[in-house]
Parts: sequence; C-alpha cells; structure tokens
Amino acid sequence: MHEPLRIVTLYEVVELDAARSLFPSWLVWSPLVLNLSAAAVVSFLAVRLAPLATPRRAWSNEAMHWSERARALYPSRRAARALKLIAPAVFAMICWTAAGDLLPLSGWVMGFLGFVTSYACVHIAGFLVERRIRLDLTVPEYVRTMVFMPFVIGWLFLPGVLVLLLAGAELNARWLVACLIGFAAATAMQRIGIIRAAAFVGLAREADERLREIMERASEKAGIQARWVGILPLPVANAFAQPIHRQVVFTSGALEAMDDVEIEAIALHELGHLDQARSFKQARTIGTVLLLMLGGSRPIFAEFGLVGFLPLVASIFVIAILSGKRQRRGEESADRHAHEHVEDPSEYARALERIYEINLVPAVLGHKLAAHPDLYDRQQAAGYTPTYARPERPSRLRKLFAVLVPVSFIFVSLLAFWVAVPMWLDDEIQPPASSFWIVRSPGGRELFFSAWALHGTVPDDAQTLLKAALASKDAREPAFLGFAERFAGVTPCAIARPLRAGLTLQFGETSTQQLDDCLEDEDRAEISP
Repeated sequence: MHEPLRIVTLYEVVELDAARSLFPSWLVWSPLVLNLSAAAVVSFLAVRLAPLATPRRAWSNEAMHWSERARALYPSRRAARALKLIAPAVFAMICWTAAGDLLPLSGWVMGFLGFVTSYACVHIAGFLVERRIRLDLTVPEYVRTMVFMPFVIGWLFLPGVLVLLLAGAELNARWLVACLIGFAAATAMQRIGIIRAAAFVGLAREADERLREIMERASEKAGIQARWVGILPLPVANAFAQPIHRQVVFTSGALEAMDDVEIEAIALHELGHLDQARSFKQARTIGTVLLLMLGGSRPIFAEFGLVGFLPLVASIFVIAILSGKRQRRGEESADRHAHEHVEDPSEYARALERIYEINLVPAVLGHKLAAHPDLYDRQQAAGYTPTYARPERPSRLRKLFAVLVPVSFIFVSLLAFWVAVPMWLDDEIQPPASSFWIVRSPGGRELFFSAWALHGTVPDDAQTLLKAALASKDAREPAFLGFAERFAGVTPCAIARPLRAGLTLQFGETSTQQLDDCLEDEDRAEISP
C-alpha cells in the first residue's frame, strides 16, 4: 500500500529538481522575494493610511480634553489594530497560493513567511502611528506588546486550529478523534491558565513589594484573597483577573502612571471577579468552546453543505451574544463590589477615568454588546458626576472611512500585483522568451505549455519540463488527466514516451490514441532493419 506513494514522492522530487536546474537559482527564488516584498510594502502602507480618518488637530493637541481627543483618534486606532490581524492573514493566504511547483518551499512555509513578513510590517507602521499619539512610547515597550498579543491569540485559537488541521473533511472516526484532542487541549490549557503560561515563558512576573502591599490592603477590605498576583510588562494601563485560577495581574503601564489609591480601587474591582458565581467565570471561557465548534465545522459543511453549516454558525453567533451579555453583567457586578468596599466610590470612578485617559479610550462607545459598559455610565453608577459633558460616540462615517481606505488599497494592490501583472506577462511575454513566466507558474499547466514551446528547439529541456508538469500539484487533481490527454493531441511524438510514463505513474494505466500511435511508430522504427 505504501510503496506506490514512496515512488510518486521520489518521482516528484527528482523531476522538479531537474526542472529547477534549468534556471539560475536567483530566478527560482524570485517568487519568494517578490511576494514577500509586496506583502511588506502593502502591509506597511495600509496601516499608514488608517490615520487619514483622524483630524490633524487630534494627533498632538494636548489642549483638547482627553475624552474628545480619544473620540477623534478612535476610528484610526481601531482600524490600525484590525489591520494588524487582517493583513497578515490575507498575505499568509496569498503567499501560500503563490508557491509555485518550482519554488523549493512548500505552500505552508511560504504562507508562514508571508504572515511573519506582513505581521512585522504592520506593527512597524502601527508603532509609528502610536508614537504620534504618545511621544514617550519606546520601541522595547511596543515590541513586548507585539510578542504578548500573538501569545494570547495563539493560546485562544490553538485548540480550534488543532481540530481544523486534524479533522479532515469527512464526518468519521478521524473527525471524532480530532474533536477529542481539541477538547483535551482546551481542558489542559484551561487548567494551566493563560496568566500562568505567560509567567512560564517570561511574559509576566510576580508582583513587586508595592503591588503586594496594595493587594493585601484590598484583600483585607474585600475579604477575598488572590492566589497569585503578577505584573505584565506592557505600556497600556490595565488590570486582569482570571477567576477560575484566582489570579490578578496589573500592567506596568498602570503601575507607573497611577497612584496607590487608584491601584487599590481597581484591585477591588478585580477581586470582585474572583468572588462571582461560577456561571460568570465560565462565560469568560466560552470563546475557546466556540473556536472548537468552528474548527470542527469543515466536515459538517462538506457533508451537509449550507443546510448544516448555517445553523452551526447561527448557534455560535447566538452563544457568543449570550456569553457577551453574561460577561457584561459580570463587569457590572465587579463594579458594584468595588463601590461597596472602597472608602469613597468616587475614588473608583476617578481610577477608571485615569485608565481610559492613559489609554485614550473613548468614554462613550455605544456598544450594547461590549463586555464593558461605557466609562461615563460606570462613573454615574458609582454616584460620581464626571467633570466633563457626556461625549458623543466616535463618528461612524470616520470609522467606515478608516477601514475602507486601507482595505481598498490592499484589494487594489492584490489585483495589480497578483492578478493584472501575471496576466500581462502571460499575454505579452510567452515562453520561451521569459524564464520568469515558467518559474512563477503556479502549476502543471504552465509547465506543459512551456514544454510545448521548447520542444522544437531544446527537446531535452522540453522533456524535463514535461516530467516536472506531471510531478506538479496540478497533476494530483483528477481533472488534470483530461487536460493532459487533450494536450497529448498536439504533443509531438518526440516527447510521447515521457508523457505516457508520467501519466501512468500518476494515474495508473491510461489510453490516449495519439500517444499509442506515436509509440507504435517508434517501436516499428526500432524493429525495422
């Protein structure tokens, strides 16, 4: 059973290596260089276009009230953050599909390199955007954020990705085993906890003496003890609680910018999460379950089509909404806990405002499904009247503009570089005049036509390219056999024998009249005296 697979694999390696030897090495590697260069340039410029939605006065006008400045900056900052996820995903897919058969890299490796290149460039551009807002932002601080966010995203997505990679496309025992593996991974990761994992890899550290003393005072007031308190070395001002593991962490940005009274007020809020009902705690982990469901949805779509897939997506959407509402009630409960245990509720309200001011987050967003209520409403719930009028929520038109301009730029760039230019090369520079036409080809079709173009002048090279075509990814598709047989109708008899050998090796015994006639003529010529 396994022997034919080894023969085909060896055949592919040998024939593709032989085809690569026909071209200079720089030409063989040119698709990698061109695709990664384009991914870098387009990713960088796309993020740099997002700030066009922000009025010029908001970038460095310290005279503006922080709430108005945050409102003006929000569309561009939100779009830039979204592009940091969108662009790497897009260019990973583009580079994966652009890995031709003659490139000595697999599509997975090419896609990974495209992702890394795009990710680095969007964050370089993102740093320049944030530096215009916060002049004191340093490169090491931003790099720590770059490292921490993929860690969080990877931690959340890993079980679902495992199911997606292992499940296959059919509802069978393999799919069930993949789901069990994903569930086991999610359970193990839940028991470890993301904060503990971050500490293990050096992305978090134990609390210093100042934070320990503040947490002891807060714990004494609330009657709740955290098992572990730590610090995340990130420039943003924030604090997080992991209720299941009874862990609390503060960012270094919060500890540096806020005084002890403000830190203690926020600590009382986080301790309130540790004392919540189990249902509130479980709502925080529902995202992993939803990703597991999404990861295992491929066989359902393949088996039942949209009839089975759409109800699954709808159920995921409904569960996400219900979980979000549950988390919001959990935040409101933690706010009430802070009100009850802080000496003056206005201290907690001012501490919240300080976090929003440092991070330049709008006081009013108007997101009914967001996990956190708006700051203005949270301050009023604490019995505190803010010193500023209730701001309008960020402009929807500016948010739309901030997203559409960079996304349109990416789309136009994709059409220009990955579609229009190759089509122009195909029309204007036919082989064998252009070796690049052959090297950048995505599959066997171009290799076949290249072999046909060379058969009259360089028959040996034509045979090499023909064998490479039969070893290409296209040759693994059933439809390729029909194309190869149609091509055999115009293929000269000089390359009929390698064509028949390649087809037989890939597809088993085949019967093509044109090839049979050519081979019979060759046999008669060899027998003739």
